[in-house]
Amino acid sequence: SYNMRTYIIRHGDAGYQQGKVDISMANDLTENGVDTINKTVLHLSNTIEGEGNSPVQLYSSPFGRCLHTSRIVRDVLASRGREIKPIQITNDLEEVRNFEWNLFYPLVVGGELKYNGDAIAVDVDLTNPQRASPTRYFRGDLAHKLSKTARDSLPKSYLERINQFERYPSVTSRLSSWLAEHKNNEGIELIVCTHEGLTGDLIEQVTRNKEAYLQRGKYFAVKNENGIFVPYLSQDNSVSTQ
Repeated sequence: SYNMRTYIIRHGDAGYQQGKVDISMANDLTENGVDTINKTVLHLSNTIEGEGNSPVQLYSSPFGRCLHTSRIVRDVLASRGREIKPIQITNDLEEVRNFEWNLFYPLVVGGELKYNGDAIAVDVDLTNPQRASPTRYFRGDLAHKLSKTARDSLPKSYLERINQFERYPSVTSRLSSWLAEHKNNEGIELIVCTHEGLTGDLIEQVTRNKEAYLQRGKYFAVKNENGIFVPYLSQDNSVSTQ
């Protein structure tokens, strides 16, 4: 059977100033981010040229950093003579829902955070006694598994807020469900631009490392082998560990 490949790119380095915006307004990548994406797309272009000259369909998260990335991918591939279908924007590929890094990170490392105008002291011995890395803390949903002592040390309004963070199985299943729904796109190269959180399971599968994550502006590939999605790395230095 036909082994379809899907290429999954994490957006480039960004200012994180834009949420969901119109694609024409998307300009959240830094200079370095744009530079990395340009290099990545040349690499990707050479990879897919080895697989014939199928048209390309891009799918993107609606966030500015992904739309800006997708536009560069489209423009570079088009300039190399590739037929590109219009970019499809889908909420299934969006950032971790109801998540805020500045409310999450202090749970991992301790220290002070501001919430609702209040300064909150976070005791890392209570919130992260194992000293899990940010990657492990996020993938283990440890923000949702705080001990009673940890919870008692934090304001109720803040606890209610972090309880809204989308849970990790929900985050990663959005990408795996998307892949399952698009597994019959024969004759079309699929390129997906999304966020690190969604790729965690697949990157862990390919690296067998719970600390491994896809770097900004890098990509990996997934092939569909009889309905089973097999991730593989095709770009050097695309993955980091903590």
